[in-house]
Amino acid sequence: MHPHHERIPDSHKLPRKEQEQRCRFCEIERTVKQVLGEERRDWPIKGAFAVPVQMLESWLLLMSNKEVYQHERELPIFAWKSQASAQQYYAPNKPDDQLKDLKEFEKAQANMTSEEDFYLYCIEILVPAELSEISPSFALFKEQVDLWHQE
Repeated sequence: MHPHHERIPDSHKLPRKEQEQRCRFCEIERTVKQVLGEERRDWPIKGAFAVPVQMLESWLLLMSNKEVYQHERELPIFAWKSQASAQQYYAPNKPDDQLKDLKEFEKAQANMTSEEDFYLYCIEILVPAELSEISPSFALFKEQVDLWHQE
């Protein structure tokens, strides 16, 4: 969800457990602060990263095909179109391809068979400033990495 704690449009179509799901970023941050304390400079470690898989997949799509995927908010919200929550959300229609479906398509379009090759390809073409402009979640991630490097 973050950085603006967006709710999924029509979240009432999701199973109750998913309707009530809180922002994952804020949950991780709250847990870390409970364990390590409120003041980051007092933490015994410089930093650690926890990024939800679906967020990473959205970044891969935005990196891999800028003509098709132009902003994070336009991407699908589920992992696979075959998963039950996607089926329920889009009912009575069939869901379009979701994040993992699209990632597999882009990987095939790039003539890559391994996940590792696709990830390396995306990293090679990554321009952090450009991705930050079209992905608020990446912008927040980049901001935190930049702060970590300043300490």
